[in-house]
Amino acid sequence: MALGRLRQLGLRSLGWSAAPFGAVVGACIASGMDADGMARVAQGLRNADIIRLNRRAAWISGIKAVSVFRGDALRDYIKRIVPAWEWSELRFPLLANAVELETGRGHRRSSRGRGGDRKLGTPRCDDGCGS
Repeated sequence: MALGRLRQLGLRSLGWSAAPFGAVVGACIASGMDADGMARVAQGLRNADIIRLNRRAAWISGIKAVSVFRGDALRDYIKRIVPAWEWSELRFPLLANAVELETGRGHRRSSRGRGGDRKLGTPRCDDGCGS
């Protein structure tokens, strides 16, 4: 794993930048999770951990639905694996990028590490997205 190799070489990051699910990985690293912890999380991941079908949306709207998956499964999984849920608990700065699939609108969220009081689910928005 790249993180383990960086640490073996004595290299240390001042912060992390990540997009989509990489933002979850970045949050784990910024929280202080080591390479062995990351490997255990990755090896333990199962589809059922992050995917729950929204049967009503699938039945009524079919492929035209914005999403046929329920977001609570992924959100619950992230809460279980990320060591820090508060931005103030992050040991390192973190920048996360995301795109809304239905609109294509991009968002950039960031923390300074060991500062701020926002939950990872509602981070600071640097791009004026207003949420």
